Order: sequence, then C-alpha cells, then structure tokens
Amino acid sequence: MRQIILAIAILTLALTVSAQHRDENNALNRRQENLLQPATNYKGIEDPNISEAAIDFNDQGIKKTLTEHNFEAATELFRKAIEADSNCFKCRYNLGTSLINCEKYDEAIKVFTNLISLKSDYADAYAGLGEASYKKGLYNKSVTAYQKAAKIEPNDVIVLSNLGNALYQIKDYEQSLNFFDRAVKLDPNSAFAYSNRGATLYAMGRHKEAVKSLQRAVALQPTLADALNNLGVALTSIGKKKEAHKVHLEAVRLRPNWSPALYNLALSYLEIGNRDTARQQISILENVDSELAKKARKIFFRKYLLDVSDVKE
Repeated sequence: MRQIILAIAILTLALTVSAQHRDENNALNRRQENLLQPATNYKGIEDPNISEAAIDFNDQGIKKTLTEHNFEAATELFRKAIEADSNCFKCRYNLGTSLINCEKYDEAIKVFTNLISLKSDYADAYAGLGEASYKKGLYNKSVTAYQKAAKIEPNDVIVLSNLGNALYQIKDYEQSLNFFDRAVKLDPNSAFAYSNRGATLYAMGRHKEAVKSLQRAVALQPTLADALNNLGVALTSIGKKKEAHKVHLEAVRLRPNWSPALYNLALSYLEIGNRDTARQQISILENVDSELAKKARKIFFRKYLLDVSDVKE
C-alpha cells in the first residue's frame, strides 16, 4: 500500500506510505504478492464455496498483476469474478486493490465500503479502505478505517504503520509515534516503520531521536532512499551538514529523478558552501519539478543576495 512528500522546514521530508505501488521504493508494507488473495484457502476468511468461474477469473487477475503489472486488465478480470459469484469476498478485495493501483480511488472506496457491509470483521477490507482514503487525501477517514483494522488485527505491523502514517497527516504526532513504536516493537526489522517513526520524531522537534531512528532504518535497508532523504534532513537540523550531504548524495544516486532528493541535495550544497554546484543542481531539479526548483532558487537568492534575475518566477 503507499508515498507522500511533505515540506517541513526548509528541506523536504518524505514519508514512505503504504505498499501497492509500482515503484519498489514506495512500498511501506506488503508486497503485491501478499496483497492479492486467492479465492480459496485464505486464512481467516470463511467464504462460501466459490464457483469455479470466479476462482478462474480471480486467478487470472492475480497473474495479470504479478507477471504483467497490467492493473487495468486485472481490474476487469476481478469484475468478472464478482459477476460469476457475488459471494467471493476476496475477489471484491482484489478489485479494490487493483482500482487503487489504477488510481481510481473513489471507486476503490465504494468497493471496500460495500465489502465491509457484507463482512464487517474483514480487517484487510478496512485496510484497503484506509489506503484508498489516504491516497484520496481523506486522512480522517483513513485514520478511522485503519483504527478498525487495528482493532481486528492488533498485531498487524502493516496496519499499525499505515495508521501511524494517517495520523501523521492530520498532525496527531503523539498518536502517530505510538503506533510506529508498536510496529517496530513487533517487527524490529521494519526499515519502513523506523523511517516513518523518524519522520514523526522530526516533526515533533525531537531531531536527535529522529536521527537515531532513521539511522536504524538505513542500517536495515541501505537502499531505502526515503530513509536516506529523511536522515539527511535530520542530520542538517542538528548541525551535521557534511554528513548530511553525503547521505543526500546517496539518496539521489538511488533515485536520480526523485524531486525531494534532488531538492535536498541542492540545499545541502548550499549548506556546505558549494555555490556553483548548488546552482547546477537546481538546474537539474528544474527538469523534474519546476515548483521545487523555484523554491530552491529563492533560498539560494536569500543566502547569497543574488540579482533577482536568478530567481525564475
């Protein structure tokens, strides 16, 4: 399920949110293989006997997703599965997840809401509703959905982490941190949970603690660009500018076209006094995100009192 970019202070902090996206760096939680559910023999879901036609369409949809990443085709196959057997709850769940991947969030919300009305103790349906609502920007609705999922599955690290993400978005940092703490206690190897825990601590002004949590995330997964980006932001906030610069370089190496990382790298060049390279970096950023580039130029202008012509409006 999930990723959101947040502007915090001068630098840009990235919160890694929910899985289900095509970019592997976007995945906070479950990989797609674990998200999709076969129509039979899935733990905890007591469906009636599902028709062979529904099972076949559902399996085809899963195959389209896993082998071809063809979410549009998978969506139609899941629809056919439901038409073949309306009692296939897992087919409905898979339709909702596929719609999320197609960025059809309103429809996904309807699918999960309807599924919950049919099976009110289906934790994954609440989690799906939480994700679709999150992607739509309905953060309060997302919090409510994830809270219900967490009540059913209190030890689900994915649900706890995503609830922490949703609470972060409504600026309830204390509760957000509480759920990230629970998540890392249950799974001490979750780099994503440590990264988002660090982002939350940073938002609370607890920068040194944020650095430690983010360092833990990077130790667990050195290729997690989100954690590196966040670590660079946190290190800068405690005055470790050269160390932060090295971290931002690595984040850009891993994700060369990711605008938050490019933006933070440009500002880190400013922090270490490398004016010319900072300007070059802002020019690179311009090709990726003109708005962030304009913001970076304004910071550049204020720092060096450049001629106003250097700032593109």
